[in-house]
Amino acid sequence: MGSVSRSFSFKILTRATVIGLPCLLLFLFWTRETVQVSDREGNGKVKRKNYFRGGERVREEIDSNNDGKTDIRKLYRKGVPVELQVDTNLDGKVDAWAQYGEGGTITTYRADTDFDGKVDFSRSYPFRMEKSDAENDKQP
Repeated sequence: MGSVSRSFSFKILTRATVIGLPCLLLFLFWTRETVQVSDREGNGKVKRKNYFRGGERVREEIDSNNDGKTDIRKLYRKGVPVELQVDTNLDGKVDAWAQYGEGGTITTYRADTDFDGKVDFSRSYPFRMEKSDAENDKQP
């Protein structure tokens, strides 16, 4: 499978007429997304979709159980992951979230463990690399 280009539909807000035509055209240009699909098993089912806007990845969607629905979604800002959303019980609703900090490390994890639509569990992960640890991580 290859790449598919598509545009999102949107409503023109009354504010857009105040902004003016050049800004509206810029908005139209940046809303275009390119979708790259992947079928690694060759069964005709799309396992992974990567969405790009302006040449940068904005989100990745993964179907972990081949049911045709997105189970894992990773959001990107300026090509860097910022949030992970997971449907852990495969009911079509996101029930676990992780936020990424600098360097791609998870800084916050939240989950709806009883699937009632409310966050039941939340944990923050402060990440601080000591100088000695940084030196040990270098390749010889």
